[in-house]
Amino acid sequence: MKTRLVPSGGRRRQSFLPTVENAEEVCGASNENSYCYLSANPKVNQIISLAALQTLFVRLHNGIADKLSSINSKWSDDELYHEARKITIAVYHHFTYNEALPSLLGNKIMDRLGLSFKNMSHAYDEDVSAEALSEFAAVISPVISSLLPSKIRLQNEGRFNQAELELLDGKNHNSVLEEQSTLESALRGLTGQPSQSFDRHFAKELIEREIILDSMMKTGMDQIAVDIQVGRDLGISSYNDAREYCGMDRAVYFQGFDDVMSDQVRP
Repeated sequence: MKTRLVPSGGRRRQSFLPTVENAEEVCGASNENSYCYLSANPKVNQIISLAALQTLFVRLHNGIADKLSSINSKWSDDELYHEARKITIAVYHHFTYNEALPSLLGNKIMDRLGLSFKNMSHAYDEDVSAEALSEFAAVISPVISSLLPSKIRLQNEGRFNQAELELLDGKNHNSVLEEQSTLESALRGLTGQPSQSFDRHFAKELIEREIILDSMMKTGMDQIAVDIQVGRDLGISSYNDAREYCGMDRAVYFQGFDDVMSDQVRP
């Protein structure tokens, strides 16, 4: 995958995501020479943790491709790319199913739904649809947003905090990320910094800070407002309809939501 080599102390050079040519238009940057990453997900230019993780996975993919090339010298670039992509996706799925989902859903639900894959499994069924419900696609962003802290800690090799970076700092964090050892410090911080609770509360930056959408024009909308609008665009069903689809009873009164809602969120 295409990257840029950036000097990182002495003769060392490290790879980072490629940048766009028109940073002012794409990222709302102050000048065309500002750091604005080229990615399928434009949020890499808004959320520093996402930029760090995407850089990590691109490096992983390219490292795997290099290893495969040394083993299979006759493979074409396309073969190397796709085989490395398969392995990278497998690593990502391992993190998702064996680390992230158990923390989010709990082991009981993981076991009940047959989502645990600690060992090799033949549970894959090609006849099962891999499509996601619109309701799931719309709700996953605010779920993840509720877990995000307002600042990302930078930690040295001894796991001591060195500094903090703003979670949302699209006009600055990419250049900071490429400073010597900052990416490594950010990744160490991400592995050790506890996430926020999964609840109805969000970091104030996600609520108060104006964001830039794909049109790359300031809209006066914060991240939560965008999430609500996405739900409308996808035409998600009512909560009662979603409950019924999932095999739960329809609620007639607010007390009918007691199985999934706490008293704090009920009127």
